[in-house]
Amino acid sequence: MWSLTRAFMCPVYALPVDVFRILVGGITFLYFLRTWTEIDDFSSPDGLLDHALLQRIFWASRMGLFQAGMSEALIRFTYLLALGASLLLVLGVRPRLAAAALYLVAVSTYRWNFPVSYVEDGVMHLLLFWSILLPVGTTLTLSDWLAGGRRVPENWIRRTVPGAAVRLFLINLAMVYVVAGLWKWTSPMWRQGTALYVILQLSVSRAPTFWEPRHLPALAAVNHAVLLTEPLLALLVLWPVRPVKWLLVPVLLAFHLGIVATMDIPLANLGMAGALVLILRHDLMRLLCRSGPPPLPAPVPPARRADRLGAFVVACLALQMVADIQNPPWRTPTAEAGGPPEEFASERVVADVLSVNPFHLPLWMVGISQSYRLFDWIDDRNFVFRYTLIERRGGSAVLGDPRDLFPSSPRSTLLQANLHGVTWAKIPRSRRGELKESILRRAARRYCLRRGPVGPVDVFATVERVVVPEHSAPSVRTSRLLRFTCRPDQVEISSMAP
Repeated sequence: MWSLTRAFMCPVYALPVDVFRILVGGITFLYFLRTWTEIDDFSSPDGLLDHALLQRIFWASRMGLFQAGMSEALIRFTYLLALGASLLLVLGVRPRLAAAALYLVAVSTYRWNFPVSYVEDGVMHLLLFWSILLPVGTTLTLSDWLAGGRRVPENWIRRTVPGAAVRLFLINLAMVYVVAGLWKWTSPMWRQGTALYVILQLSVSRAPTFWEPRHLPALAAVNHAVLLTEPLLALLVLWPVRPVKWLLVPVLLAFHLGIVATMDIPLANLGMAGALVLILRHDLMRLLCRSGPPPLPAPVPPARRADRLGAFVVACLALQMVADIQNPPWRTPTAEAGGPPEEFASERVVADVLSVNPFHLPLWMVGISQSYRLFDWIDDRNFVFRYTLIERRGGSAVLGDPRDLFPSSPRSTLLQANLHGVTWAKIPRSRRGELKESILRRAARRYCLRRGPVGPVDVFATVERVVVPEHSAPSVRTSRLLRFTCRPDQVEISSMAP
């Protein structure tokens, strides 16, 4: 046991840890830059989300910087500070403090926009959490460079830091691959080889109209390759011996870069792929040092408070994921979207989901909200939403632009799902109608702000279940979602789908 403890606690080279810090800082900058561009649509008090209503529905989402009643100017100022803190993290200026500030803003963003938060938010706040705990800032800092000149790189190569937090982070990373990979085996579509074909036709895809049945054989092969290899990527993290390493490194890069190329979730996958600098830290040091890296010091450093917190979080995550196996299937769509209502619409089921796992609470208290079940939901969430808008101007009818009603983004897709019974967040049945009405009223206002006085405007929604034609019959349903008129000083709602 002592030898295992020594191996776990022994120092690591500092340089790869700070390379990872720079990667996280750059990705975080892009994340908050994207969040900045979405302020008008989602974070603003006048956007598509009624944040006061959301904080009444999701009481735990109040635990953050953003509160109902905040002005848009203050929200923008907070994100501006986050962009600045991202640069400080890259430059190594008080990096752990900068990471802590960024983590607070990232967690607050996740909770502020809770119903439309997705994997990018989850992975970003995970990377920032570990950037606080990792021993960053020993090398690759602006202050060292300015003070040391040409002698700095040599000093950086020799520096070491405590290694427990690095290994705990890698265990957390391995859990992502194991859970995401094994849960896919519970999906009939993944087992049949059709899941990837369907996923690439959803709104999260970069080119949903490109993929056709003729691509199915190639995509089925990739589908089965993902099923077989994703859980094995944990071996790269936990057992990086040379044969395993050089077999799985190309697989990991192809896996994440393939997602970056085909789906609109690039930052999460760049962050996961960036962890390779820690996985391959010894190889990186050998490349930098022609005569070999300096030997690591023998004394084992004592555990830091950051190490203890990291161990607690990893243990809670592991226990949460084991407990989640027994959770009820709350994500089944409602009858409105073509699914059986008895599996989802029960208030009891929703209440059970919120209380069944005792490990959610301690993780939520420290800001962690993670579920590594990624894309195992495809059998019940394979819907696309399209809109036809007919507006009347001067007695003639013209087609409106659906992008004036809803923006094109992953958050927007999740927002629209709430209108069609494909609910992602655990929303009590008694509040779904209230949430739907608030979204439609705000969407109509968004349209009027872009189009000016016009009307009436009829909005027809088409909900299509994406399937492989040879396996299932296509399911398409069109109905009128909304009718409204844009007055010079207000939006007048004539009718709204229940």
